[in-house]
This record gives sequence, structure tokens and C-alpha cells, in this order.
Amino acid sequence: MFEFLAFTATFTLLTVYAALDLAAELEGDNATLRSVVYLQRQDMKLGSVDLSDYNAVLQYFKLLCVPFVSDTKKFEKILDLATEIEGQAREELHEALRLAAEEVHRILLNDKWEGEDPYIQAGDEAIERLDEGLNAMFDALRSYHGIESDLAKLMKMMKVQEAQEMSEPPPKPSKYEVVG
Repeated sequence: MFEFLAFTATFTLLTVYAALDLAAELEGDNATLRSVVYLQRQDMKLGSVDLSDYNAVLQYFKLLCVPFVSDTKKFEKILDLATEIEGQAREELHEALRLAAEEVHRILLNDKWEGEDPYIQAGDEAIERLDEGLNAMFDALRSYHGIESDLAKLMKMMKVQEAQEMSEPPPKPSKYEVVG
């Protein structure tokens, strides 16, 4: 009897672990598919973007990336720094972001994906291209502003602001409350 209960418990645990593993895999696939749908919607705007204009490409790249960054306020501040880049660094960053946007477009138009999950493959590759564009932007910012300049100061400032926001007490309620 004990062996039967042990077998049943083991079987149940294995089934639960398999179900949890499947749920995690489906959750990842669902997130990737949502990303593909979002990117396809934004990709329709590519035709109206002047790819020869640095600021237009930067704004379009921002539009593509915003759902994938965890803190949009920080991302906005980093993009503000990217608008300040000049000279050769600006040209190189412009080229990198333009190529990333065009690659995402090419990936989304490609109908020759093979395998079980072609849309998952497309989503993963598109996100990888966006990541490469972001890395190019961070590299350009580091080389243009220097390791210990505005970018590093911005990151430190944002950490200080976050700490202050977390330590600030909530606002005191007024003496009179309005009841609707």
C-alpha cells in the first residue's frame, strides 16, 4: 500500500512539474508572439520615417523598443543623451539604429521561416536586432560622453532619485476629506 501511495505521489509531482514547465514555455511563447504583433504594428510606420534623418530614426527606434525596456523614464533620459551626440559617433549610431530598424522590417516580412514555430523564431530574431541596436547606442554614448561623464552621472543620479522616492513618506491627507 505504501509503495502505491509513493508511486502516486511521485507521478502526481512529475505531472505538476511537467504542467508548470509547459505553462512557463507557453508564457514565453505568448510574450514573443505579443512582441511580434506589436513590432508588426509599428513596422507599418517605417515607410513614413525619413531614414536619412538621425532624430527621426532615433524616435522610430524608441517606438520599437519602449515595450521592451523596464524603466521608460530612464530610457527617455538615455535617448535625450543620444540626441546630443555629434560628429562621427552620431553617424555611426545613426547607421546602427537604421540598420536595426531595417533588419526588424526584413525579419517581419520574411515568410520563409522554417520549423515548428516560425513566428517565435521571427520574434526572437527581431528582438535580438533591437538589442543589438540598443547595445550600439550604449557603446556610442560611452565613447562620446566618456565612461565617467554624463552617462555615468545620469545613471548615478537616477539611482539617487529612486532611493529618495522610496524613502519619501506618503503625502499627509488634508484635514477635510471630500466624500463623493
